[in-house]
Amino acid sequence: MDDYKNVIETLVFQEIKEQVEALKEGIRETISLNEVAAYALNRLPTLYATSRDGWHQQHERAEKELKPLIVQQVKRAIMAVRRDTLREPDPIPPEEMVGEARALAQVKKVLDRADLTWNEVPKAVEEAIKLIKIRGTLDFKKLSKTRRNAVVVQDYIKRKRRKEGDWKREESLSYFGPKSTTQEREFSTFLEAEAADFVNVLERLVHSLTEQYLQRLSPQVRQKVVLHEVVAYTLNRVPPMYATTAKGLKQLRLKAKEEYGKKIVTTIHEAVTTIVQNPHRSVSPLPFKRKQGDCQRALEQLKQILNHREIDCNNVALVISEALEQTISGFLA
Repeated sequence: MDDYKNVIETLVFQEIKEQVEALKEGIRETISLNEVAAYALNRLPTLYATSRDGWHQQHERAEKELKPLIVQQVKRAIMAVRRDTLREPDPIPPEEMVGEARALAQVKKVLDRADLTWNEVPKAVEEAIKLIKIRGTLDFKKLSKTRRNAVVVQDYIKRKRRKEGDWKREESLSYFGPKSTTQEREFSTFLEAEAADFVNVLERLVHSLTEQYLQRLSPQVRQKVVLHEVVAYTLNRVPPMYATTAKGLKQLRLKAKEEYGKKIVTTIHEAVTTIVQNPHRSVSPLPFKRKQGDCQRALEQLKQILNHREIDCNNVALVISEALEQTISGFLA
């Protein structure tokens, strides 16, 4: 969800990157990043935050108190988890991964633009298409047909942008990309965690139960309570349950209801009581969170630019990627 984030996710991804970079190239290819992250996260405390101040406080706490544990659990996860190339793909359903922040992270990865906001996405897409039309044919016609098919859209755009120098410099989103400043690295890692194919099963369950609980409160009490603060408070007091597959999601969801249902409801009540008694809280948004409404405006503009009526947070990155591929194909037919 976009209004509360587990700070540990970003720190785990950063640690995974550092440890995997130290491995031999052949071993790297056997690592399933999502599964390593989920394995480690399920063995670490949760540190959800709902505001900028809360994010920085949780981040500082994790660095000071949990760094050795994070290093240890990531190391164990890398040893325990390997990519199974023979296993049939079983991705988590897209509707379970909905979120504006996640969608934006995926778009940034497609366009290789870590600096993008939703307001800038339509123009960036137009520029990408224009750049391919202006210069695309010259380079791609020099490639063999096999080589053309192997070129990834965002890699091509990245090379052209660096050659032309008409787009802003930014850090690559590659898991094994070059080093950057601390702030850029944290931002890049945040985006990777946002776009990852795992989910804490408890988020949706706690969110739903909290909505039901708040509906039963009097209007006077309800107006003093912010839903995402109750959710974050509760999630920080129950064990995490991260899943990377549809099967795992179903199993963990059932386990969550059976083993933690009562505890969750009790903790929600505790959270509401605590928040009502302590009304003065930070209202600054989470870092990297964009203004509400920017996403919908961007999606409406993209519908016109790409002449595509059905664009939403579930498919926006895929639609953009397909549009760029089609633009390239138009010059190679």
